[in-house]
Amino acid sequence: MVVKNKEFIRDLKPGQYFTGPLMVKSLRRLLTKKGAPYLSVEFVDRTGVLSAKAWDEVEAYLTVLAPGEAALVGGPIDAYQGAKQLTVRSASRLDQNSLDLSDFIPTARQSAEELLASLNGVIQGIVDPDYHRLVISVINHPQCQAFGTLPGGKTFHHAYLRGLLEHSVSVAKLALLIGQHYQPYLNQDLLVTGAILHDVGKTWEFTAAPSSEYTTPGRLLGHLQMGAAFIGEVAKTLDNFPADKLLLVQHLLVSHHGEAEYGAIQTPKLLEALALHQIDDLDGKLNGVGVFIREELEAQEPEARTGWTSYHRLLKSYYLHTPGSPLWGEEVSPPVPASEPNPGLAPSPASGLNLKGLEPGFRPPDINETRPPKPNNPPNPRPSNEKFLLEEKRYHQKLF
Repeated sequence: MVVKNKEFIRDLKPGQYFTGPLMVKSLRRLLTKKGAPYLSVEFVDRTGVLSAKAWDEVEAYLTVLAPGEAALVGGPIDAYQGAKQLTVRSASRLDQNSLDLSDFIPTARQSAEELLASLNGVIQGIVDPDYHRLVISVINHPQCQAFGTLPGGKTFHHAYLRGLLEHSVSVAKLALLIGQHYQPYLNQDLLVTGAILHDVGKTWEFTAAPSSEYTTPGRLLGHLQMGAAFIGEVAKTLDNFPADKLLLVQHLLVSHHGEAEYGAIQTPKLLEALALHQIDDLDGKLNGVGVFIREELEAQEPEARTGWTSYHRLLKSYYLHTPGSPLWGEEVSPPVPASEPNPGLAPSPASGLNLKGLEPGFRPPDINETRPPKPNNPPNPRPSNEKFLLEEKRYHQKLF
């Protein structure tokens, strides 16, 4: 039997008594000023974080609560320093195999089946038989089973269950659009192959959910190097896989972070590598900032919302939610089909565009009619290079 969460942290209100499953994010045994032990706990579910204190039964709760595991907890919800806080009055173990992890960990909006169907559609569009069989062999490899469940990042972008798969599908779709737009100057099959596989090394960079911490190889080598090496090993199992094509794909993987300061092993030296770097950066930043805006606004009381976030330390900016737009990841109505134009949003073909400059008989103004009149007094002559350098030298002397 799967244990489902019926009430989420986001919906809890001060004054109510809560009983339900929560996952332990962190746990500390501390002492009060009088020397009495107590527990400071952070519980999480997919909607947020809830701080908690346990003042009694401390030692008993230590045998039940553990970071990365869920427990059935109960107690009153109070307000403390403007935030919700739980006082633990009961806690009992849960069978960890009976949990639906999507209740306790932020999760991609689309299901694994939907994302895999999208990925398969992109893969089927790869015409080059070598790139096609390489992608299929890597994605279906037994060592890549975690590819569909891991987060795409630790903190900033796609940092949730199935985030790696969602990010890879998104980058692949964007690569398909960019490749089509810039044909024939970009090799679309190479770009899409690199887009699908660019983060495959994260399969070994992170531990499995729910902890998803960095592994030792992940810290010492990183996903760029591990991914490129793994693709090389897979290529060896394929009959007569061209070494030159393998080299190109590996270059896309080791260069997709752009610069060494951001973890790139090489800077992009192919047009396809440059395109992949920009696409990856775009998708990561839009997701990271979009999720940041959503979480900030959801944490604010409705009557106090201004649309602005707090300061984002990584990107060094405040962000405003665009009025009228859904929050990132929010369920939205499907778009109006192209065959059913929304009246009022665009003119019908019969009515004409009526854009200034396109109506019949339009004549652009003569350039002499729009040019401002010349001044009576001519401008001062441009100073000679020698005089300019002398003035610049005097200016810098004043500054320093």
